[in-house]
Amino acid sequence: PVLCLDDTLSALDAETEEVVLGHLRGLFRARCLIIVAHRYSAVMHCDEILHVVDGRVTERGTHEELLRLGGAYASVWEKQRISESLDKA
Repeated sequence: PVLCLDDTLSALDAETEEVVLGHLRGLFRARCLIIVAHRYSAVMHCDEILHVVDGRVTERGTHEELLRLGGAYASVWEKQRISESLDKA
């Protein structure tokens, strides 16, 4: 079985998103879960992340690998972290 979530978490606050993702991780341990998201916190725990720009995969790896790569994914991740911290202030 495959479940595809197409940006379904975008309307949730960060805390609720983490609760939902925690439940999904438990339910889909041995299944395929595809998450399409603009907010990288929704995919950071995934086994594999595909960074797509204009319909093309530009980077591929785990969250940690993509951060070490220092490319577009890492750049957007940093901007989202800063934006999130400013929203909390």
